Amino acid sequence: MRSQPDADITVEAVRLSSEAAAREIALRLLGGLAIHVRSRQIPSALTREYKDIDFAAYRGSSKTVTQFMTDMGYSEDFNFNTLQGHSRLVYFDDANGRQVDVFVGGFNLCHSLPITARLDLEPVTLPLVELALTKLQVIQLNDKDLRDILALFYEHEVGDSDGDMINATLAGELCAKDWGLWRTVTGNLGRARDSLADYKFSPDEAEHVRERIDRFRAQLDQTPKGRKWKLRAHIGDRVKWYEEPEEAT
Repeated sequence: MRSQPDADITVEAVRLSSEAAAREIALRLLGGLAIHVRSRQIPSALTREYKDIDFAAYRGSSKTVTQFMTDMGYSEDFNFNTLQGHSRLVYFDDANGRQVDVFVGGFNLCHSLPITARLDLEPVTLPLVELALTKLQVIQLNDKDLRDILALFYEHEVGDSDGDMINATLAGELCAKDWGLWRTVTGNLGRARDSLADYKFSPDEAEHVRERIDRFRAQLDQTPKGRKWKLRAHIGDRVKWYEEPEEAT
């Protein structure tokens, strides 16, 4: 019997995650809603609306995920899923006017990220560093992206492990393999840092976030880079280093 999506998007995201876990289907939240779920209390200056739900799933699980989403009360974008289902799936909550995207086997927008490599590390969302990198890889940040990035650094410590910490060591290793990713991530860290004045932070709160951003950036810079990375760095911005993501629908 088909169930019905909840009108509250946060409740619905947790419902989907919990039911998937009960059926032993690996679905993990990402995007702004995942950041919201992992936060204790996002400052009012950074709160925003969430319109869609994003998940990550293992490669080869598309058929299982589609059956699950149908059972949960969603309709699928059949044409898109037929063509792109090996890497991305799209479903609709018609009653509430919402869309669910499922990234299958990885994350390929402006840059490629191995977000399913550690899919089992957390029970509901991707690990915090993957949540950060999926935002920081965006070429043209908008207000929602900036709010999400700042919320992550406001709420969570930066260090060399996971759990409630943003794993800068892993981020450094990923960026040391890909100059283009490093270029976009470090540029966006600077944009996020510069945007602090646009939000209603107290001086102490702004310094709190700024210090964590700087510590994260320092780890990216000090991680040793290989010859391939250095050769690409020498070319720099003269050659395009990112992809233009296509809209799913």
